[in-house]
Amino acid sequence: MMRFRLSVLSVLMGSWLACATVFGAVAEPPVAVVVKTGSAHDLTSVLPVLQGLLRERKFSVVAGSQAGEAGWRIELSCLTDKCPLDASVPRVIVKLEAFDPGQPEPVAVVRAPHCSVQSIDQAASQAVTILFKGRGAYERDREAFFRQIGFHFSGKQAAPVLAVRDTVGPQIDVISPPLPEAPPRGMRLARAKTGEVTIIGRVTDPSKVDRLTLNGQSVVLDEKGTFQPVVQLTDRGDYPILLEAYDAVGNVSRLEFTLTPQMAQRIAAAKSTVDKRLALVIGNGGYTGVPALGNPVNDADAMASSLTSLGFRVIKCTNVDRIALISAINTFGEVLSKEKYTVGMVYYAGHGVQRNGLNYLVPVEVTKQSDVESECVGLQHILNKMEVANTRVNILVMDACRNDPFVKPAQQRDAGNSGGPASIKAPTGTLIAFATAPGSTAADGTGKNGTYTESLLQHIQKPNVSIESVFRLVRTDVMQKTNNEQIPWESTSLTGDEFYFRR
Repeated sequence: MMRFRLSVLSVLMGSWLACATVFGAVAEPPVAVVVKTGSAHDLTSVLPVLQGLLRERKFSVVAGSQAGEAGWRIELSCLTDKCPLDASVPRVIVKLEAFDPGQPEPVAVVRAPHCSVQSIDQAASQAVTILFKGRGAYERDREAFFRQIGFHFSGKQAAPVLAVRDTVGPQIDVISPPLPEAPPRGMRLARAKTGEVTIIGRVTDPSKVDRLTLNGQSVVLDEKGTFQPVVQLTDRGDYPILLEAYDAVGNVSRLEFTLTPQMAQRIAAAKSTVDKRLALVIGNGGYTGVPALGNPVNDADAMASSLTSLGFRVIKCTNVDRIALISAINTFGEVLSKEKYTVGMVYYAGHGVQRNGLNYLVPVEVTKQSDVESECVGLQHILNKMEVANTRVNILVMDACRNDPFVKPAQQRDAGNSGGPASIKAPTGTLIAFATAPGSTAADGTGKNGTYTESLLQHIQKPNVSIESVFRLVRTDVMQKTNNEQIPWESTSLTGDEFYFRR
């Protein structure tokens, strides 16, 4: 049985608070820090960094030949994908898992993403450092990680646990209008002109958000903390905005920015643009030679209905074989070109695989792994149809990054990048969205709709939210619902006026 001491000495409490753990427990025996078995990357050089950060927080850390003497351990691993803000920059997502030797599942898990052009081990070291020393979201994640460890081990011996004191105000994120990353003189600037501007964003807090105000006036929040107040601008010029968010324990955070001339004019121009919209919606779930999926047909039905309500003409097909799938794509391409549609969208839910750097949609009759390249339908076939049509906006949504149907469950952990989509460069005027990041997989989901599609169905119906903002909202939702296990990913080369699903 692991033993823990409880200390209320101020010096110890200070060090634990700095680590965002306020349960006051000091582990005895010490903790071992190791690279997770089977990790795809060599993170040996990151171990000393992590060990040093733990020692700064008064943990007793052992390594190497002494690791067997530890009473618990932290396993280190990471995955890589592309930075959501700039697909040309790599991103590492470091994962720390705390294990009690008596249990096969981790006691607590925390992740730290970091975009960097450095080598993987250097970027991972930086990610760990930011996790331990950063503020805001990093501090909240770190706090939850160590708090969970404290609750677990204290509960084993019924030791008292001190209550966590939240000292951080809510997180305020403005999605639209876009705000620059480096505001001058501490003030963020958006652009606006006479007329209405909808400020769209989200406020979150682990202690529950109590209220949000805009220039002193209460703002309505939905159950997820999303807000959409409308500001009426005049010709007097700049319009200062002050958002203040309060959590349930009294902490407050503030975000200031100024609406200045031009944004409303651009928004009005986008509203006046009349798009002719065509969508192809495909749902494959009734597979005969590989594991069937429960949600794709439901996903396709719901998506077809939603897109119809948004002004799309919809071509829908479900549980199609290779011939029917190719025929549907060809029909879509012909109609898109001949009838001069300005917006083309393809939504696919079902099995999707990658082979030799290429992505494939899996028809329902394919059974053998060797049939992938000859019997499945390449994603590039769809992109070629879209590019030839010369539409203003092309949208390709692939809720297809599910478990590789040709890999046995025992092999899935070692499937590496073969399990998810390859990286794709979108043609000009195109946004490609995957349900998860390149090289990763995602579950089919347990409800009526998949996790990704469920969120997408919600956000495409929100008025005055640009397409890029829609997918940022979806990414946030999915990451929260899956504890960061699934990270949606997009590649975009959209140009010209903003596209909005609903105005």
